[in-house]
Amino acid sequence: ERILGAGGFGAAFLCKHRYSGARMVVKSLLITDLDREITDVFSEARTLQQLKHPGIIQMTDCDFADSAQTRPYLVMDFFDAKNLQDFVESEGLLSPADLLGVAIPVAEALQAAHANGILHRDVKPGNILVAREAQSWRVKLIDFGLAIQPGSFEGKASTQGPQYQTMASKS
Repeated sequence: ERILGAGGFGAAFLCKHRYSGARMVVKSLLITDLDREITDVFSEARTLQQLKHPGIIQMTDCDFADSAQTRPYLVMDFFDAKNLQDFVESEGLLSPADLLGVAIPVAEALQAAHANGILHRDVKPGNILVAREAQSWRVKLIDFGLAIQPGSFEGKASTQGPQYQTMASKS
């Protein structure tokens, strides 16, 4: 239906499933621009596929679009919302009550990911989708950093220790 965004590792497209009609996001990856093997990326995607939480965009599939296995893609649920950065730029700063309405679901989503040994690695307003509904917020955390270099967090205290591993170092 349209391009949702593009970056150094690929592009994200809003698509409609040809049979069910459901809207979903297909993220195409540029295999040449990944800083690790695509098998590692797919392994991480399968781990994220098992992580089910209302505050986290659900990963539904990953595969190659071609028989030569040069065009990998990821499929995830679509959530019709603005990212927090765009929301604040267009609507202004959040009130303290609205900030809590957004921060609490983000913290709960991160807690669920951490409980499964997954660290987000790129929490920022651009990776938080928000939709205002009357007196409440719908919030989803996106982009668990599938294309971040595996060595970019080596030696950092937050990635050390037996209970948590970054996705890149998880076996």
